[in-house]
Amino acid sequence: MINELGITKVTYEFIQHPAEEERRRVAAFIQATFRTSINSIIEYMAEKEGKKGDPKMKEMLMRQHGQDAILLAHRILDELMIKECQSHTQGQGNKDFTKMYTKDIFLKGVLVCAIESVFYVNVVKSTHANEIMRQVNI
Repeated sequence: MINELGITKVTYEFIQHPAEEERRRVAAFIQATFRTSINSIIEYMAEKEGKKGDPKMKEMLMRQHGQDAILLAHRILDELMIKECQSHTQGQGNKDFTKMYTKDIFLKGVLVCAIESVFYVNVVKSTHANEIMRQVNI
């Protein structure tokens, strides 16, 4: 992870803008989309537990599920881009995935896959995929 940007080095390398400022803007969009979406999911989970607005509950849920989901979402994003690049360009040609990175529906979809995986591993049965998708406006 590039801590100052909140994304992985692999993702950052696939942002092919010549202007560094624009690359950082796209990186910030990715980070913000993941953060906003996971916060919405965590808020929903706290509400289902009857503790809406409880900062301790939200912090606990973020530690238990949110942080892992964000890390997994970045890993999924990296692997998707690497595989996409390999399958379409066979190592040559355009490796710019900036347009995909700026589609919030794509990023939210990746995060939903990640949170569902985390929930499966942690045996969270109180929240279902359809509910999560509604929370992130998919």
